[in-house]
Amino acid sequence: MRQAGHTRVQLNRRLAGKRIIATILCIAMLLACAACGRSSGAAAGAAGAAAGAPSNAIRLYYLSNDLSSVLPVDYVPKASEPQQLCEEVSQQLAAVPESVEGVAPISGFTVSKITMENGVVTLDVSKEYEMIDSTTEILARAAIVNSLCQLENVTGVQFLVEGEPLLDSAGEEVGEMNSDMYIFNTGREIRTYQMVRLHLYFADETGTQLVNTYRRVVYNSNLSMERLVTEQVIMGTSSDFAHPTLNPETRVLSVTTVDGICYVSLNAAFLTEPYNVSPRVAIWSLVNSLCTLPDIDGVQISIDGDTSHSFLETVPLKNPLTPDESLIAE
Repeated sequence: MRQAGHTRVQLNRRLAGKRIIATILCIAMLLACAACGRSSGAAAGAAGAAAGAPSNAIRLYYLSNDLSSVLPVDYVPKASEPQQLCEEVSQQLAAVPESVEGVAPISGFTVSKITMENGVVTLDVSKEYEMIDSTTEILARAAIVNSLCQLENVTGVQFLVEGEPLLDSAGEEVGEMNSDMYIFNTGREIRTYQMVRLHLYFADETGTQLVNTYRRVVYNSNLSMERLVTEQVIMGTSSDFAHPTLNPETRVLSVTTVDGICYVSLNAAFLTEPYNVSPRVAIWSLVNSLCTLPDIDGVQISIDGDTSHSFLETVPLKNPLTPDESLIAE
């Protein structure tokens, strides 16, 4: 059972009506974050580091003094072992470099223990973490997760609060996080960001059935949920039981919903399939995912606005497609 002080914090958050975390942030850089995938640390570091930085540099992220943005700083790790690398990055994030006018993301609380198992880094933090206001907390969490996810073989980060799983404002476990969760605009406008739990469908190991997955994403609230779901399905997944379905080169041209039908216009890359997935599983991974959203009963897919195509010469796109539950694995 959680301590009384922690319980009061969670109750206060629920009473505030914050089932989804809302916070005002100005983000100008997170598209430069290295993806927290299964690529090597050297590749991730090269993607995150600025031009001209050493090839083995990664980017550490600090908070601006006004807590409105994240400041990227190139850094060359000294350690070589995975555990030591995680500890080194954590130590760096607890102190601001002299060249940075900002705030350390690990401040106001302490990290008592860091472990790494099966690619997931676990940070056990002190109870003071729960007292941080939501704006600072989500910004600090983004900085920590994106910094650690650039290290070799790191696929995710999770937080414990004095040995107990970190809970969100609804009292649910936050669980494993990675840099794909943080979807920020690249402009300098102040935006509202929210965390949402998406219900997405991907392929099973055989590519003949759909499997249920759930993904927490922090996104710009100016982005429609329909577009967010579409982009997340295209982005795919890398879990052990769920596999990507759509060509990652697919681009979303427009997404609108009218009278229960979601109209999705994609580029021609959508018509090609790089994975060993049946055509129906591939296309219904998108249709079923979109139809989990309220008020969407069907999906009309077009290629550059043209519905005369057929997906892999198998599924005509002429008419709206409705959910197919027979494809979902039991």
